[in-house]
Amino acid sequence: MTFVSNIFLFAFLPIALGTYYIVPDMAKEYMLLFCSLVFYSFGSFEYLSFFIVVCVLEVGLGRSLMRVEKPKVREYLFWCAVIGNIAILFHFKYISTILNAVFRLSGNSVVLGETLAPMGISFFVFKAISYLADVYTGKTKPTGSPVHDLLYLSVFTQIQMGPISRIDDWKRPGKEGRLYSFDVALFSEGIWRFLIGFCKKILLADMFARIANEVFATETAAISAGYAWLGSVCFSLQLFFDFAGYSDMAIGLCGMFGYRCKENFLYPYTTDSFGGFWKRWHVSLGEWFRDYVYIPLGGSRNEKKSRTYANLLVVWILTGIWHGAGTTFLVWGLGWFLLIAMERHFGLDKRWKRKAGKVLYRIAILFVINLLWIFFRAPSVTYAAGFTGRLFAFSGELLSGRRVWILLKTYWGFLVAGVLLCTPIVPYLEEKAKKNGKEHMCFAVVSTVLLLACFVWALSFVITAGYNPFAYMKF
Repeated sequence: MTFVSNIFLFAFLPIALGTYYIVPDMAKEYMLLFCSLVFYSFGSFEYLSFFIVVCVLEVGLGRSLMRVEKPKVREYLFWCAVIGNIAILFHFKYISTILNAVFRLSGNSVVLGETLAPMGISFFVFKAISYLADVYTGKTKPTGSPVHDLLYLSVFTQIQMGPISRIDDWKRPGKEGRLYSFDVALFSEGIWRFLIGFCKKILLADMFARIANEVFATETAAISAGYAWLGSVCFSLQLFFDFAGYSDMAIGLCGMFGYRCKENFLYPYTTDSFGGFWKRWHVSLGEWFRDYVYIPLGGSRNEKKSRTYANLLVVWILTGIWHGAGTTFLVWGLGWFLLIAMERHFGLDKRWKRKAGKVLYRIAILFVINLLWIFFRAPSVTYAAGFTGRLFAFSGELLSGRRVWILLKTYWGFLVAGVLLCTPIVPYLEEKAKKNGKEHMCFAVVSTVLLLACFVWALSFVITAGYNPFAYMKF
């Protein structure tokens, strides 16, 4: 079950919302916890008991860290818990890949099947580590109710693909974060965000996926330059609208249940630097690595710059590995390390004084990001290298070159909309309209009608099962 499935939209969500607001305040978190476990059972029923046990252990360890007074015992408990979480992630995401590599090197023909991982295991482990680390360092304290902490770890709005929130963020607005009466403004804002994310996913991400999947399923020798560029750009757009759409839906769902959730995407393709991109893309992941890996290693506060770059290298190797055990992700992570390290060392983002230079640098950034996404999407480094070479192979007449025009003719409207909506054009127009009361009212009416029309259109695809799984679910 996902946020765009029929059973979620027409059964699970209406029942969960209706029941949640009927029960007394003191039972709301229990109700939402129960709904989250039901949601999890649809996605990973075989791991439900394991998931419950691990969640209880995490909360129990967190409360033990708060009560234990002896520093050495606390330190021992903390590192045992962190290592245990990493071991869980390692087992489900990497063990089969590593063993198969060992078998190949030893000449053994045995091939292990890929381990079926529990739903959202990468996001859950990172939330659990942040919870334990914040309690251990005294940044936060477990609440009076263990159910609140259990809900933070397992809430269905974030369990599949994040955002990776912190325990201090998981509070309803109001005095001391307690449960209070129905918040009409937050609820309506949540519905609005959910609809926006739904349309991003179905009407944009899935349309770009059709092109990207076709192109990346083609042998590199048969790919023309135009076909390669169209496929890579469409994957860049697909990944953004897919994950940003999910984040919008997650934020919206949190709002419907009375919780606020931090933004996870801030128009990343409008960045003016490589480093700035990761302050806009998957913000919660970047902040997690900053707070729990980069800063504890020493961050940028080192006498030797080499130590700072070593810290960056560790972060980006781990970022690549977090996404998957394949060498493509490692190359992708190392590529980002080199770009950010070079930008810092040479101050590339600060060298441009004139507007033309800044524009050219931004174009160069988007060009390189697009190249890196190829490695993120490709099944192997060899394929990614071959695909990248086809971007610049302008000689020869291939059938795929003709296919480009057919795809452009079919999807040009989605491509234009996608490029425009990668920029903050809608917030800009809204701010302009706010200067005049009538214009603002007109903007509100038009945007509402358009969104509802797009939602109905997108819903027609969902009802006929014409949608793709979320791209980030495999992570």
